[in-house]
Amino acid sequence: MSNQGAIETLRVRVFLVDDNAFVRHGLRLLLNMEPDMEVCGEAENEEKALLSIIKTQPEVAIVDLSLRQGDGMELIQQLRTYCPRLKILIFSIHTESIYAEQAGWSCADGYLNKDCAVEVVKAIRLVLRGEECHITRNEPGGVSRPLSPSACVQGASQGMESTHPTVAVRLSRIQRV
Repeated sequence: MSNQGAIETLRVRVFLVDDNAFVRHGLRLLLNMEPDMEVCGEAENEEKALLSIIKTQPEVAIVDLSLRQGDGMELIQQLRTYCPRLKILIFSIHTESIYAEQAGWSCADGYLNKDCAVEVVKAIRLVLRGEECHITRNEPGGVSRPLSPSACVQGASQGMESTHPTVAVRLSRIQRV
């Protein structure tokens, strides 16, 4: 008797958080074409995402910062609390490199601009290796540098300023702790 079907290739489980159904659909199609990746779930808002990610335990979450219901930065901080091993990749429309830097302050593992969506597989592989990746239209090759969750808290406690209102509020909350 053959065990041919018993051996299954391990696949990286990815969870998608974006309020745009077309974006989620496109990412799902792209990622499910990879032999070692699969989309294990998706959500359009912060509350559904948090509950579903805790339940499904993916290895990677791709999170949009600008959600219609909820806040991507707040979600990332909650995920760091409840799922500390989860790799988080911000997927945002903002192209300025300041947003990529602020992604690090939010304790994300990487930043991918939506204009560079074809780089999503590369970005996932980088964060899985423990490298932080920032891929924006202004920096097509991306920038990789390590940044641990403790480094982002340390940066916030050292008074790093932010020009993005959401990040400024989140940093002020970290500073009060």
